[in-house]
Amino acid sequence: MNARPEVLNAYIAGYTGYLELQKLAGVAETASIRQKLNELRAVRVNNFSKDIPQAWFQDQALWHCRAFSVSRNFMFMEPEVANALRENAAALGKAQQALQEYAYVAPYWFQTKPEATFGEGAIDHYYNRYTLLQARAQILRQPYSELVKYLDVPAAPVGDLFYIQSLVILIEANP
Repeated sequence: MNARPEVLNAYIAGYTGYLELQKLAGVAETASIRQKLNELRAVRVNNFSKDIPQAWFQDQALWHCRAFSVSRNFMFMEPEVANALRENAAALGKAQQALQEYAYVAPYWFQTKPEATFGEGAIDHYYNRYTLLQARAQILRQPYSELVKYLDVPAAPVGDLFYIQSLVILIEANP
């Protein structure tokens, strides 16, 4: 799972959701689920890497994965993982390095429908905008004045959840 941090993040979010549902239902927490969640969070924090797997360059069946090169580390990331990355000095340094590199290789990451994108822009995904803004807010704790520079327009006329989540990030960052 180290090669697919977005999958690891999704598992972590799933285990967290399970434990939160148990709490809401008034059921005792399952110790094995808590243990697995703690293990997965530790793996995520201790194995953070900005680099993408070499297989994405070598195996033609995986070339489409390169579209997620700059968002994959932060897709499906829960706030607790962001906090753990920020509190671990080595992981924080790696996350800062990653965000700097991603801004360099994908300078239009914050635009809604950039013309310069991997592959064909018609199949471009929406994760870059939200995940990189989320990482800057939750891991780096950048101020509102910096984050607001990266808010573009919604990608859809109605119901762009990523845009709505980005607005929430900005509201939370504004003291």
